[in-house]
Amino acid sequence: MSHLDTLLQARLAGRRQQGSFWSSSGRGIVVIAALNIVLLWSVTGGVVWQSYRDAVDDWKRTAANSSLTTAAYAQQTLVATDLMLRSMLDWIAEEDIQSEAQFADVMKQRRFHEVIRDRLSSLPQVGVASIFNKEGYLLSSSADWPPPSINIGERETFLAQVGPNSPPISISRALPDLNTKRWNFYLSRRIESKADLLLGVAAVGIESDYFSNLFRLISLGEDSSVSLFRFDGALLATTLKTPDLLGKTYADAQPIRMIHEGLSGTAQITRGPKWWLPSDSERRIISSRQVEGFPVLVTVTIGDKTFLGQWRERLYFILTLVLLLSAVAVLVAAQILRLSARTEAAARLALERRLLAALIDTPAALCAVLDQQGRAIYCNDRFRQVVARDNEPADILRDEAVRGAAPILAFAAGNDARGIEVDLQVARPGEATHYLHFSLSHRSLPEIGECTILMGHDETLRHQARQAIAQTATLVTLGEMTTGMAHELSQPLNVIKMAAQNAMSEVTPAEPRPAGFRPPMDDAELRPFVAGKLSRIMAQVDRAASVIARMRVFGRTPEGEPAVFDVREACRGALTLVGQRLRNAGITVREELGEQPLRVRSHQNLLEQALVNLLVNARDALRQSLRPDKTIVLSTSRGNNGHVFITVADNGPGVPPEIRERIFEPFFTSKPTGQGTGLGLSLSFGIVREAGGTLSLLPGEEGAAFQIDLPEAARD
Repeated sequence: MSHLDTLLQARLAGRRQQGSFWSSSGRGIVVIAALNIVLLWSVTGGVVWQSYRDAVDDWKRTAANSSLTTAAYAQQTLVATDLMLRSMLDWIAEEDIQSEAQFADVMKQRRFHEVIRDRLSSLPQVGVASIFNKEGYLLSSSADWPPPSINIGERETFLAQVGPNSPPISISRALPDLNTKRWNFYLSRRIESKADLLLGVAAVGIESDYFSNLFRLISLGEDSSVSLFRFDGALLATTLKTPDLLGKTYADAQPIRMIHEGLSGTAQITRGPKWWLPSDSERRIISSRQVEGFPVLVTVTIGDKTFLGQWRERLYFILTLVLLLSAVAVLVAAQILRLSARTEAAARLALERRLLAALIDTPAALCAVLDQQGRAIYCNDRFRQVVARDNEPADILRDEAVRGAAPILAFAAGNDARGIEVDLQVARPGEATHYLHFSLSHRSLPEIGECTILMGHDETLRHQARQAIAQTATLVTLGEMTTGMAHELSQPLNVIKMAAQNAMSEVTPAEPRPAGFRPPMDDAELRPFVAGKLSRIMAQVDRAASVIARMRVFGRTPEGEPAVFDVREACRGALTLVGQRLRNAGITVREELGEQPLRVRSHQNLLEQALVNLLVNARDALRQSLRPDKTIVLSTSRGNNGHVFITVADNGPGVPPEIRERIFEPFFTSKPTGQGTGLGLSLSFGIVREAGGTLSLLPGEEGAAFQIDLPEAARD
């Protein structure tokens, strides 16, 4: 396979990937596959949602049934306990007690303690049974005999039973037993004589743990719970393991609100704060139910880990299956796309080859491919004709006739991902010099590996046109300098004339001789006098010759290779040409050129031309200023990066922000029509760029400062 074929194949690989996807057939395949996947996921979403609703409804029914069962168990237990309480009242009634004193004497008898104790042995839910007088003092207890000194006169259930309009039965909040420290809640009834005399209160304590253990038999999962509340929210028993819950009232808990709202026996799903853990808002199902015949309720709570556990397992299975089906659909669509792409690629390949060959072999394009050693492994006919000529193109970049190839060879040997721009000159004996511009980039091609692509064009005609424009601008500048040159030459000519007249007066005295006439010098005195005058004449002739020589050099087209020179000399040369014009315009020129030489490699007369353009621009800008201290500062300095800086700054009105970006464009001028060509800054920019430097407008609020940045050169 030729190198051109390799380039085409690499280009075509990218084209196939784009073209096959966005072709009409490719779009149709993608749309069909996407619709199938959307339909699959839509059906899946519907199935998952319906499955979720079914799971929630099933567990709501389970919660309602569980609350019904739990309420029935609680009712049976409370009824059995109340029967025990009623039997105690019947035993007391059989004693036919007529007074409080008789009641106290009978209740303190051991036989009554033993009767109560024996009766409790058949009721595992009852922890203790006690009898109190109407002041709240303990008279008899199944736990101890003789009974300890205990008074419950301040407890709410006791006060409710001994007060007026007492309820038939009262249920206390959960309290720790004074002896066993185990939690109990008490059922209490009022004790009266046959004559309706209040004697005291009978109370039976039910252990909270009894209900907790009973409820755990009904619990539906790890995150589920069953609890027993009074109507006012006092917690009597629970399967929850959270400490310090018993004995507290949760009047605003959702189970209590459901009973008050008439929702006993129903089930709800909620995400509100938990009554036992307000910081947790986990989703859960709650079903509350009143225990018939008693002011208590049971609540069943089922966490989402339980009621959504099986649904989540099914969800994961369904999602996995749908993902697999979607992946299969994508793979099938991709395979169809590849098959379609192969069909389209065959027809496109020939067209791509012809098109790319036409682009590469166009008469205006210079194309080449270099390996990492900088050897040309491919070049088109135009590159061979302009650069290689009759030589072998492989090592053409190392030919002495090719100038400026070092950056190309260095780039080819490196791995810089960014491209670069390089200018070449091809100068062969007896032929006009070709000026070429190339763009370079790294590529990795099959069968070649890492290589460098050169794409360029011949800028010889443009260079010649630019040189012609620069020469024209130089002549325009020379014309503008005529007035200043006349002044520069008139001064030395006047000095020469005065010196000659003075010498003539000494050699040929005037006739007639005036009074006080001094006689002519003798020979010994005349010789040094004439020598001094002649030296002065020679100095002024040299001064005039220097101005004329500088003008001749300024207008000459540079030839040969750039040379190393001191930029300070170029600055002084530019001031020689335009200094008088600046002074005539009332402008003070300050030179800050330093004491150390600053060497660069370029054409000195071109750099002088660039400086003259900058100085003339500064003069024109200062003409628009009304300030009396018009000043131009020409300075040079050495940077820390091995570069030399030349700065031309003025204290004029400066450059408006809206034109700063266009200031170096060819033919752009801010001067009135007929007062500027718009070439000065553009030509200066091009001169500095060809010397390997940059010309920039420095930021600033007052005046304008242009800086030339050139790489410093070693002495030749």
